[in-house]
Amino acid sequence: RLTMLFSDLAGFTSISEAREPEEVVTMLNGYLSRVSDALVRRGGTLDKYMGDGVMAFFGAPVPREEDALSACLAGLDHLRIVREFNAELAGTGAPTLHVRVGVHRGDVIVGSIGGDNAQDYTVIGDAVNLAARLEPANKVYGTGVLCSEDVWLEVAEHLDGREIDMIRVKGKQSVVRIYEVVGETGWLAEHPTQRACFSAYAEGLEAYRAQRFSDAMVAFERALAADASDGPSATMRARAATALKQPQPRPELWSGVYNLTSK
Repeated sequence: RLTMLFSDLAGFTSISEAREPEEVVTMLNGYLSRVSDALVRRGGTLDKYMGDGVMAFFGAPVPREEDALSACLAGLDHLRIVREFNAELAGTGAPTLHVRVGVHRGDVIVGSIGGDNAQDYTVIGDAVNLAARLEPANKVYGTGVLCSEDVWLEVAEHLDGREIDMIRVKGKQSVVRIYEVVGETGWLAEHPTQRACFSAYAEGLEAYRAQRFSDAMVAFERALAADASDGPSATMRARAATALKQPQPRPELWSGVYNLTSK
């Protein structure tokens, strides 16, 4: 039972198009070096690079009880590293970079996998696929680090965050509750604007699931009044507005689950 982390650097393609290959490689190496150091420092095993993306897992070859927490902290490290990277690129004309991280925990096969000529020490299983799907889900909500409920239940007492939604990823029928991780415990106490936003968002999410779409819109608007840049609030407000214009399904047929249509 391991915890998998997938990350991807949004915006790097635009940087690549405007620079010479040698410069792009130097920048990418600098970013990946920092991310790799952070993963190893947290006790993770770096599985592979996928362009500017990273796959890692926690709990093998050395099992640790806190691997779910370590994976989430590594995700937060990604956000810090990208902020530092953007500060260094300021004034160069480079677009602002954003990183997306997905974390999930589940049963997998871990070991040497491959052919006779080449093998990788890696993980295989349905839980790996779900972790990979959570990373691009950040695009839908404008978030940075998303984790599954399986992870959140193990880290909630150590981290600040919020429930975002219930989703069904492409190719799977099961429903997954997803949570945004924003910082270690105490982060929200130090950021009252976000705390007010998160509180209003929770009210809006409850109303949305109860098919009280007008109330949901009001709550999401209050969340945006507290933090106009909050991606989940903007996403869910638009979703509630759309639901108001459509025929309302019977309560027993309403699940509030959002189906992700892309990987």
